Amino acid sequence: MGAASSILNRPGEGDFTPTSKGEVYQVDNNTRRESIVSIGESVQAASIRKKQRELFELNYEQEKLKQKTLMENQEREAGERIARRRKQQEEIRERQKEKKRIVSEAEQKEQEDSRKVYQGATDPDNEDDRVTALKSFNLLGKHYTLRLVKNVSDTSTDSHFDRITKMVKNRFQVNVGLVSLVDKHRQWFKSANGLAAKQTCRNVAFCSYAVKMVEPLIVPDAILDERFVNNPLVTGPPYLRFYAGAQLTTTDGFNVGTLCIAHSEPKPGFGQNEEVEFLQDMAKVVIREMELSKKLNMSKKSEVMQANITRFSQETMKIRSLKLIYELAVVTIAESLDVDLVNVVELTPNEIDGYHTLASFGYDSGVRNRNTHSIRSLVDAVSFSKQTLIIEDISKEVGNSMMPPLIRTFNIKSMIFDIVEVDQEARYLVGCFKTEKYVWSLEEIMFMDGICKSLSGIIQREMWGKQISEERVKADNLLLNILPTPIFHRMKKNEKNIADGIASATILFADIVGFTELSSNTTPKELVSMLNLIFSSFDRIAQQHGCEKVKTIGDCYLCCAGLLNHEDDHAEAIINFALDALDNIHSDIFQTKYKINIRVGINTGPVVAGVIGLDKFVYDIWGNAVNVASRMESHGEPGRIQISKATYKSLEQTDSLEKFSITERGYTKIKGKGEIKTFWVERKK
Repeated sequence: MGAASSILNRPGEGDFTPTSKGEVYQVDNNTRRESIVSIGESVQAASIRKKQRELFELNYEQEKLKQKTLMENQEREAGERIARRRKQQEEIRERQKEKKRIVSEAEQKEQEDSRKVYQGATDPDNEDDRVTALKSFNLLGKHYTLRLVKNVSDTSTDSHFDRITKMVKNRFQVNVGLVSLVDKHRQWFKSANGLAAKQTCRNVAFCSYAVKMVEPLIVPDAILDERFVNNPLVTGPPYLRFYAGAQLTTTDGFNVGTLCIAHSEPKPGFGQNEEVEFLQDMAKVVIREMELSKKLNMSKKSEVMQANITRFSQETMKIRSLKLIYELAVVTIAESLDVDLVNVVELTPNEIDGYHTLASFGYDSGVRNRNTHSIRSLVDAVSFSKQTLIIEDISKEVGNSMMPPLIRTFNIKSMIFDIVEVDQEARYLVGCFKTEKYVWSLEEIMFMDGICKSLSGIIQREMWGKQISEERVKADNLLLNILPTPIFHRMKKNEKNIADGIASATILFADIVGFTELSSNTTPKELVSMLNLIFSSFDRIAQQHGCEKVKTIGDCYLCCAGLLNHEDDHAEAIINFALDALDNIHSDIFQTKYKINIRVGINTGPVVAGVIGLDKFVYDIWGNAVNVASRMESHGEPGRIQISKATYKSLEQTDSLEKFSITERGYTKIKGKGEIKTFWVERKK
């Protein structure tokens, strides 16, 4: 520490300090040694606290990075799972499209070949609705052809129906008993007793005539009936001559098939009332079994869809990205409802591009905006009414000339729209499309409603989370403006009764001279504006020198160095702050308009620092050193910086005296403290 250190190291000699009268006094060696030990302990404690603070900050950053990495990994895994499910659905869809193409070509060829030989019955007037009613039983596969039986995913035979066909076969002593379902291009047998085939082409089926009729179709001898005389089933295997079929009529009045019997010999006497009534009664039993099976299947499907909604809600809890949530929603809907197209659009229409599509399944993103623009009338209707829109047959709702391009492009036949409400406003729309006419069940409508409500809750949760995060940031920033950063982090960790004893810190008080008179001659707005300008400039200077603003008391500014960083040069930092603050006050910006001055007082010593209050937190400091610093200011002079002997010694111990021009003021009588030796800090060297 320069010359002072060399003197201290001489054994048997004291440290000589000049007084105001040019005299010297000798410091006892024991006192000197105790001071050296005290300084060493303070430095060691400061070093320990610094390392503890650095370790705390390092652990905090590591934990923050760990949480961020964990969240990123969870979102990446969720995205990969959604991508895999989407890829699987796309592959299934492509295979189905290829099957459908092959089926269509095979069916067209079959129809052409059959027309050359035999012309069957024409379609009923309600054919489309009748086929839709048949498909609602979910007994037949989606794609079918006589030549591709292996690719048909029809349901298996049922023992209930087998018993019925066996009963009617034995009752009437015939070769064949059938539960026949007449689809658009084929006749399929849910139960075939006495016949090896599982299906046949519709245009050669006797049942294609029966489904057009109200009463049972009775053909005693096919050879004598001009409708069937050239039928391949009559002229070739199985060489049928007799047929009787009672319609399977649904509760909605659609004939979806027949319970029929056939024989290789004619039965001219068949047709008595009791025989026909028995056949009709058995047909009613069959349709009743089909209706019960349909309800059971819908119940199971409802359970599956409910499970999918639950799984969707659980998976979204692990995802923070709304884009991934929209992707997961469309994949879940496509899996559950077996639809061809799904999209989620945001209800913020653009006059050129239409509605913005957030996620889709079944068509690429290149046509999203154009397609959503093409159905704006439908979207507007749903968003305005806030009700589910169900269209089972688009051709009945909109004429071909008015058909939106999306409907024509993908050959859409039926669709369902539902809204996603956020804050009681329709904000998003979920649409599902099928390329066939379809009767949407109540369970499917409820599933759509469940998905939309889940989306609504998720989006609302994300919006609230974002708002909470924004408010938390505002609250944190407000606390950071009130509390020092390390103290703020300690409070965030729920540390209670924050209080620290600091062995050595330097405290500064700066007070505006003549503030009482100034305030009486200034409007409140101008006064507050002036104080804000002064103290804001002091805040910036404090940050530059590593000082901590504690508070303002009226027109007095209190700051401190050494509270948090525990550096030994805290006295130097405070004096640098004081000199810059004084220069700032003496600058043109203040002197031109306000013509003000300040007194500055500084002292060094031990203090206690902590947080008090429940609702309005205050970080404050206490101790004798604080009181002495206040007296240094009040007993100072305008435009000057007065420091105590303790601050002078602190500068001396850190070799900082030579950086400043300091003059001795002498002993000053301080209220409650007696005479204290003080110094003036003039300027930087």
